[in-house]
Amino acid sequence: MVSSIIRLINSIIRIKRISDRKINLKKSENDLFAIYLDDYSNNPDLFRLFLAQNNLKPELKISEYNKIISLFINSGAKNTDDLYVIGKLKYDWIDELNYKRILSQIMKHADKKSMSIKDVVPTDSWKLIYTFDNGENRILDYKDLDDKYGFLAYPNQLKSFSFSTECVTWKNGITLDVETIISHSSKVEKEDVDNMNITIGQKNQAPTDQDSRHHVYFVSLYPFNANPITIGESIGGGHGERGGCSSFTFEKLKGIKDWKNHFKKSGCDWAIEPIDKDSWDSQDIINNLLIEIRNRSEFNK
Repeated sequence: MVSSIIRLINSIIRIKRISDRKINLKKSENDLFAIYLDDYSNNPDLFRLFLAQNNLKPELKISEYNKIISLFINSGAKNTDDLYVIGKLKYDWIDELNYKRILSQIMKHADKKSMSIKDVVPTDSWKLIYTFDNGENRILDYKDLDDKYGFLAYPNQLKSFSFSTECVTWKNGITLDVETIISHSSKVEKEDVDNMNITIGQKNQAPTDQDSRHHVYFVSLYPFNANPITIGESIGGGHGERGGCSSFTFEKLKGIKDWKNHFKKSGCDWAIEPIDKDSWDSQDIINNLLIEIRNRSEFNK
């Protein structure tokens, strides 16, 4: 935590220095690239904000830097001298310190190749949470990917995937490999994502005695939360909302007399069976619910 704060403060200091150094364009570009190499994966929103405030298009600049890194990674360079020879003709603004940072990126890239995907969790906030075999968790926003992943803007399509240790594959055949995932995502701890959820089911049962137009029953899964299951109702909606919700462990949920009927009214009676299995622990239930959510999600017609 302390190191992350220090890195964030250093980023802000560098950003201020860049803003004050408008005359020397090469130096400004070099410092901006240094921030990208050092801090982008940890503070992507800060980096994007700075680019936007300085009339730069964030996605274009990030794409440009990604291409520079890819060029050096694929070059086979083993040291900073090799990098300088490769980069001097096209990127004469890169200084020695940044070549050292690039070499560090190349070494990290080699480590990334050995990482394997252990789990992938879709969320209602259009983000995917990846868990790797080394215990690392990373979060990826589909908007950080290039245009061919635009279909992920549709929730059902975002959830329509399978995965192996090496990549994620959507039902349209488009894939996302480990290297791309890591280079476009940010590292997170489980407590950072314990409020992220995925809808298991929701259905409007109106008209009811409570409301003639809007009475929605819903069930949500919070895969990283100590109380992973939430059931609730939305009555009236908007400014006149009169509903509410409660979160439970699976054991406490099963102690509620009418929970199965609530699932049926939410349109997800299929989720009753995995939750009702006494032989499964909480993580088994979560894993099976996520598998079923992915299997039931379809591409828009």
